[in-house]
Amino acid sequence: MLILNADGGCNPNPGPATFGVVAKVNGQVICRMKKRIGHATNNIAEWRGALAALDFALVQGRRYPSVELRMDSQLVVHQLTGRWRV
Repeated sequence: MLILNADGGCNPNPGPATFGVVAKVNGQVICRMKKRIGHATNNIAEWRGALAALDFALVQGRRYPSVELRMDSQLVVHQLTGRWRV
């Protein structure tokens, strides 16, 4: 299983924003990425992290039978699962 940990944020909000992603397989880190995205809100930074993680999974193709995205953003998690409107 491919496990993707993604996070994003800025300080102050809105302000200079960054996101990061760590990809692991069997507990081993296979990829780390981070990116400064300029002036944005925390929500935008969180979403950019989620999208970067999912893009990485797509590039991997069918190499991994399942993918798990882990995030601490209530907004992104609820929007991705359909609980909240996008």
